[in-house]
Amino acid sequence: MLYPRFTFLLIVAVTLFQVQISAQTYERYSGTQLSRVKQSFQDIEEIDRLLPNMETKGKRIKNEIEKYPDLPFDSESIIYKAPKQSYVFTPETKDPSPAPDADFLGLDDSGGSIPPDVNGAPGPNHLMVTLNTGYRIMERDGTPISTFNTGAFWHATPGASGVFDPKISYDPIENRWILVEPSSSDPSLSKILVAVSETDDPTGNWFMYSFDGDPDNTHWFDYPNYGFSKDKIVVTGNLFGSGGVYVAVYVFDKADLYNFAPVIEYTRIKTYDGFTIVPAKTYDPDVEDIYMVHNAGGDISGYGYVNLWKVTGPANDPELSNIGFSGVPEPWANGSYFTGGNFAPQLDSDELINTVDARMENMVYRNGKLWTTHHVYLPANDPQRCAVQWWNLALDGEILQWGRVDDPTGLMYFAFASIAVNAKEDVMIGFGSFSEEQYASASYAFRYAEDPVNTMRDYYQYKDGLAPYYKTFGGARNRWGDYTSTFVDPVDDLDFWTLQEYAELPEGSQDEWGTWWAYVNLDDVPEASFTSNITEVPVASGVNFTDVSKFTPTQWEWIFEGGTPSSSTDQNPQNIVYNTAGIFDVTLIASNVMGSDTLILEDYIDANTTILPEVLFVVDDSIPCVGQAVAFEDQTIYNPIEWLWEFSPNLVTFVNGTNQQSQHPEVTFDYPLVYEVTLTTTNNNGTSFLTKTAYVNSGGMVLPFTEDFESLSFDTRSWTVQNPDDEKTWDFEPVEGNGDAGHAAYVNFKNYAGYQERDRLISPELNFYGHKEITMEFQYAYGQRFNGVTDSLIIYISEDCGTTWSRVAEFAEDPEEGRNFATIEPTSFPFVPANPEEWCGSDNNPECVVIDLSDWTGKSNIHLMFETYNGYGNNIFIDNVVIDGTIIDIETNPIVEPVVGIFPNPSQGIVHIDLENFSGNSTLNVYNINGAKIISMENVMPGQEQIDLTDFPKGVYLLEVTNGDFQQMKKVILQ
Repeated sequence: MLYPRFTFLLIVAVTLFQVQISAQTYERYSGTQLSRVKQSFQDIEEIDRLLPNMETKGKRIKNEIEKYPDLPFDSESIIYKAPKQSYVFTPETKDPSPAPDADFLGLDDSGGSIPPDVNGAPGPNHLMVTLNTGYRIMERDGTPISTFNTGAFWHATPGASGVFDPKISYDPIENRWILVEPSSSDPSLSKILVAVSETDDPTGNWFMYSFDGDPDNTHWFDYPNYGFSKDKIVVTGNLFGSGGVYVAVYVFDKADLYNFAPVIEYTRIKTYDGFTIVPAKTYDPDVEDIYMVHNAGGDISGYGYVNLWKVTGPANDPELSNIGFSGVPEPWANGSYFTGGNFAPQLDSDELINTVDARMENMVYRNGKLWTTHHVYLPANDPQRCAVQWWNLALDGEILQWGRVDDPTGLMYFAFASIAVNAKEDVMIGFGSFSEEQYASASYAFRYAEDPVNTMRDYYQYKDGLAPYYKTFGGARNRWGDYTSTFVDPVDDLDFWTLQEYAELPEGSQDEWGTWWAYVNLDDVPEASFTSNITEVPVASGVNFTDVSKFTPTQWEWIFEGGTPSSSTDQNPQNIVYNTAGIFDVTLIASNVMGSDTLILEDYIDANTTILPEVLFVVDDSIPCVGQAVAFEDQTIYNPIEWLWEFSPNLVTFVNGTNQQSQHPEVTFDYPLVYEVTLTTTNNNGTSFLTKTAYVNSGGMVLPFTEDFESLSFDTRSWTVQNPDDEKTWDFEPVEGNGDAGHAAYVNFKNYAGYQERDRLISPELNFYGHKEITMEFQYAYGQRFNGVTDSLIIYISEDCGTTWSRVAEFAEDPEEGRNFATIEPTSFPFVPANPEEWCGSDNNPECVVIDLSDWTGKSNIHLMFETYNGYGNNIFIDNVVIDGTIIDIETNPIVEPVVGIFPNPSQGIVHIDLENFSGNSTLNVYNINGAKIISMENVMPGQEQIDLTDFPKGVYLLEVTNGDFQQMKKVILQ
């Protein structure tokens, strides 16, 4: 146990050791992703089934001994230096850490890698284990869901063979999984791979990106660490190669990664002033800055130091600041490897286990404070053991707490630490435990927030090693680690999970490692909190309440002032009705076995007679095929109770049991027209409506249609890509020489891995109705790799929404057949057009493409497809697509709808009906909002007619006009 800090440390920090943050300028590089892939988990499992032995470990296993680099140290940059004698050891008696409530196997040794690089994380419904040898997704009770190799996971990402050093975590603020892993130790091929889950479910879709590990191709990226904040994800790594070792800091916009943005921009910052710089995972939701830390030196004039950093500013223009050094007068050894790095003893073997060096392992930002950990070698002048060391820092570098998990007798060694801190600032550190009296085992140590400062409870060894371990694959090091993981449970932000390594029983003649989970369930008094679907409510309507209390309440007591019912014991009470106007309090008392917490939100509910519905609605497909059923979803707030849907023109059919008064109707659009949609809703206070003009393009987008691909997103205008081999496919590339265009759509044939593969870019649905003499034009640029070797571009059309296709044109370079397509001479360099002479239509180049589509005059449900066929050539680009035709005279349009006029509307009772445009007699029917017919008039002659609603209640009514085969419904509002 360690005594608290001296009380004058705060004065010392403010008056003696507060210095300016370093504003050093670092080399910067801006780039974008090399690849971007959306991959379903089902596809990952299928690849794993088809290719079960894909390469997994890409980092070379080095026989030589690496050395922690000598780092610069400037005493002027010390920001906090604890006084001598501020930390002293107390007697060995300590309170115990709590025992785990559950522990079970994570993932065992496949025999394919040393070290396993132990990593895993909990999510709200799953656990994930990510090792060099493979991944596993599990139920939270330890039941495996799926186990698959790392190569299968990254298979769809180009250049992802030979991955290593995985790092996984769960972002509880945005409810996403984040996985980072490098690929290849060849400087020319080195990449950083980043994957984020589309939802909180790791068995759903993943967004996968690759980035250049070194734009200079002189170093390779090793040992990734990453942190996140409100708006950024920062990835760091050690870069090894010619010209020394440095750290690269990659800054990404978190929203771009989570939203699968078409272009992921990043900033890469280089520094030689650190090694294994670890960014913080930030659990305070409104914090944008990302703090980072590295081990700055274990014994500098009797002090050990860590170096604090910070990434500030927007993700697209970040700044890296070296805050400075914080030190304690408890040094540890400066050296990185001892006895070749094989240092920790084990039972029944003279072979020592490799413990690498004293680099920082991870860092957490909680409640405006930083927590970090690593293992260190003691004593500093003659290392005989290693101990876990942990730090609690203020943002200005002041050391708030510092301590060690250590055995001064030298019997126990502790290494490969990872730290987690919950919302209460309870702390768990997971690590490996080693001794000549036991096999390599898995342990953790714990402290409650109210425990004495600088102290950690006695460690708990939750998984004993089972056998000696020695496995080098012919190298010099008996590898273990290189790291572990410990996290707070995202379900309650209170409990802890840790995944640690232990020595398993050997498999035949080969020693084995294994990984084991431990779960510590903490109970605490709840923190009551709730939300509701609305807070301003029409009188005589209801409110739904949702409990969002923390720390697992088991009982709830609600009090609703002015509500009916006035109380509830449900966790999430629904339809609490406020029958009288007023402003009312809501109270929630949340309880469990530890106690209760009361939250009173004063004046939370405003029940009134003035708030009208705020009309909102969406449709699931705004460009449907003619006759295709689409679903409308009402999203109106303020408690609507009646709905009326109107379409102009009124040429739709309600289907699947819905009608004009349904809250969520389903309709088919019967003609290829542009439709206006109006929704009128009513609550207890009155009526509101919303009209969306030109909202639904039935049969397709009307002509003219143009596309310049400058949005850098195929989704923006409903293009789709078919990529059968999940390799390189249609994407965007900056180009020049094409007028004002900055980008074009292209396929990277130069770096395509396969041969004779087809990739398809399919247009949005198009509507040729009302047009004739239709053409499609586009510009292109293309280069061969060799004479006699060509790729192809094939154009197809579909008039049935993509069910069947007809070929309308094909292009390839074949001089013997008189076919000219290439716009440059053959080149082995990747072709990207850089001037007008490299595009179609320039001198000595083929003309740009004009395709006659007159055979499809008047058709709707049209799609056009650009299909590329890979013939081992070079890149192909298309841009500035224009599809247009001549408008057909309106007299030839077979659909002419009579117009029904209504005035005044709203009305006080007398409503005039204008039937001037009708021929023959009509039938008029009036319905109330519940569908009951209240007025019927037959044989109404063309001209003016009136209906009298004076004796009926105020509200919304429907006027139905029928004239032969024509029928139209109109809304009438009576005030």
